Amino acid sequence: MTTLEGVGHPLGRGRAPLVIAAAIPLVVLAALPWRADVLPRIPGFPGPGVALLVGCSLLTVLLLLSQYRVGGSPRLLALAWAYLWSAAAALQIAAATPGILRAHPALGADPNSVQWLWLSWHVVPPVLIGLALAPWPAGLERTLGARHGRMVRATISWVFIVVLSLVFALVLANAPGLLPTVTAEDGTGLTGGATASVIVLNLAAVALAVWGVGSRHSTEGVERWAVVASVAFLGDVWLTSLSVAPFSVAFYLARILGLAATAFVMLAILRESARLQAKTYETALRLEEQNAELVEATRIRDHLAAVVSHDMRTPLAGLQGYLEMLREDDLDSALARRMLERSWMLTRRLTLLTEDMLAAATLEHGDLVVTPVLLDLNLQLGECATCFPDLDIELDCPPGLAAYADPLRLQQILANLVRNAQKHGAEPVRIAAAPDPRHPGGVVIRVSDAGAGVPAPFVPRLFEPYSQGSSTATGGAGLGLSVVRDLVTAHHGETHYERDGNAFVLTLPAPSGTTDPAACPPPRAADRAGVVRRPAVQT
Repeated sequence: MTTLEGVGHPLGRGRAPLVIAAAIPLVVLAALPWRADVLPRIPGFPGPGVALLVGCSLLTVLLLLSQYRVGGSPRLLALAWAYLWSAAAALQIAAATPGILRAHPALGADPNSVQWLWLSWHVVPPVLIGLALAPWPAGLERTLGARHGRMVRATISWVFIVVLSLVFALVLANAPGLLPTVTAEDGTGLTGGATASVIVLNLAAVALAVWGVGSRHSTEGVERWAVVASVAFLGDVWLTSLSVAPFSVAFYLARILGLAATAFVMLAILRESARLQAKTYETALRLEEQNAELVEATRIRDHLAAVVSHDMRTPLAGLQGYLEMLREDDLDSALARRMLERSWMLTRRLTLLTEDMLAAATLEHGDLVVTPVLLDLNLQLGECATCFPDLDIELDCPPGLAAYADPLRLQQILANLVRNAQKHGAEPVRIAAAPDPRHPGGVVIRVSDAGAGVPAPFVPRLFEPYSQGSSTATGGAGLGLSVVRDLVTAHHGETHYERDGNAFVLTLPAPSGTTDPAACPPPRAADRAGVVRRPAVQT
């Protein structure tokens, strides 16, 4: 929907209307010394000029009425009345001017009728423009601005203006004596009183327009250009009252200002319509892009739901089976203990999976809270290995090496990196930890495998959410590595991938103000089925 205040808003925000309105009186004043100089007659004039005036007026009416019908300001309707009367008056002048429509027109046979036609075109449109821009009673604005019945109001007002102009034309043609005499004694123009009255009415119209626009603090749109149109009408009246001969400087300049009074508003609406069309096209493109993003988000959601359901189904089924077997009374204690350990491992997998989902959601909004403490890395790496009993894992960690991290988040990080190696790499998977040589008190953890590594074109997208390589055939939600990056960042650490050695490398800094965090208890020795431990590397 385009309102009056919105139409022409790029133009209205500049100083163009103000500059042009101020320039019109200056142009008139500058032309005064040469106002009586006769210029060459333009072939066919004034026929083409009148036709252009009628065309511009009617186009302006159609644009204003169409904007009003689709929800624009009620002042658009009042402005349309002014330009509809302007078109009707121009047609009547064409009908009364010899040589345009007829050689001997009946409408302009009486000199007083010709002057009344001039008054009709130079008084009614500017006065209607002034009234359209002037402050209105609240009730009138509500009535004309009501959403319902706009088409009816526009049609009725259009018919009323047309009928009124036809009645005026019939009076001029058939009963010109009913109208007061406004023709000067020499029959070539208006009387002094009539001329003064026209100038005063145009000045009042300009004052009304400026008052209305200023009182509403309107700085954009058709309103400002309609003020310029009222100033152009005033300039036309001023020059016409000074014109001493046809085709003089004043004569041509007055016709140009009369045409400009119609063209200003029309061009403002056309330009804004073009801008609105461009904005609509841009909006359509943005909506198309957003729609594609929503479709992709829906696809990712469905894929994520399917993957998570699959990943949770396997440990849940195993956990259910172990619990059913534990209900049997004839199980020996060793078998029961192994089942409990497997059940703990499956429960741990489910916990880490749900924590990954929660972390992906909370990290996006910056709501994740980490609570780092000093941890024994030997114990942490061993705990991670227990979650992968069927995977050949090598651990390499100096005894007593400590890391400052949230224990749950560190297990998420390690589990995601090991699971990524399990899915996309080859055994053995190696987890190596060492002090960070660049930052005293920090640690560096490398997770590598014996696989071919990540394809070079995919490396820049490794840590993006939901990203998966084209050769990925093992499923997965594509969240693991993005969760790793975000969790490491939450610890104020860094993570990256090294193609040389096919290793994911993460660094965890020391606690603030600490440079010697090796104050943890000695690592606990633990051997579990399927876990290969290398002796701790002595440094």
